[in-house]
Amino acid sequence: MSDAIEPGDVITGSTRGRPMTIGSLFSGIGGLELGLERAGLGSVAWQCEIDPFCRSVLAKHWPDVRRFADVRDVHYAPTVGIVCGGFPCQDVSTAGGRAGIGGARSGLWSEYVRIVSETRPEIIIIENVLGLRARGLRRVLAEIADLGFDADWGCVSAAEIGAPHRRRRLFIVATHPGRVHARFEPGWIGRSCGAGSIVAAGHGAGRAAAHPRSDGWRRTPAGDWWPTVPSVRGMDDGLPYSLDGSGHPPEPKENNGRRLKSLGNAVVPGCAELIGRAIAAAIGMPATDERGGL
Repeated sequence: MSDAIEPGDVITGSTRGRPMTIGSLFSGIGGLELGLERAGLGSVAWQCEIDPFCRSVLAKHWPDVRRFADVRDVHYAPTVGIVCGGFPCQDVSTAGGRAGIGGARSGLWSEYVRIVSETRPEIIIIENVLGLRARGLRRVLAEIADLGFDADWGCVSAAEIGAPHRRRRLFIVATHPGRVHARFEPGWIGRSCGAGSIVAAGHGAGRAAAHPRSDGWRRTPAGDWWPTVPSVRGMDDGLPYSLDGSGHPPEPKENNGRRLKSLGNAVVPGCAELIGRAIAAAIGMPATDERGGL
């Protein structure tokens, strides 16, 4: 299938209680949409990512999905039920320049809003660092409210799905009451994801993360095993070996820096899956256990 997307294309399937289609902005290597797919929310219809290495990873794992290279060039993308993505965090992160959401990089949020207004999804899922709470959350909530969305937000840590590190991230979920019926009360994300992380721990993830096997492996929430110290220069990323393009045979050494950067920017799929399952419950979609749990 060609990557070309024509103006006015429609990729639908978002009927109540049935899987939706997903459009991904600032896709990176696809951790966010991978988690949403695992949760059974639907399948990816299109992605947008400017980094060539990350696009090569996306092409490997979603070969039939259409892709944009630059969010500024996305005009009237195909209609989908869900638009998701984490816009650049450099200007809102405590580790960055702290220019705020109007900064040169994080200011691409305005493109996110424009694309949502053009594609008219039922649900928006936004991921970012915790620093957004002090440097742009009010603007994000106001601008999606202007588009008719009701929003809730909460923080999810990689530790909640069994990883031995915190990696806390802010997730904002917004639904349009005129397009989808959602049953929730304020604070539902935190409550739902908290319950989900308990379920994940019940699969042995929490205990295994704290007490890895003697040979250096520990169990994931999905029942698989992670190496305690993965092969990418010791980065414990919580991502499948193959998602970033690594595996057998190993990637060329010159790709190590690109892999580290892409993994460092990625959403942990298990966290996205927690969010996805909470959304599925809120909109009345049947539970799925395609991956053997969280």
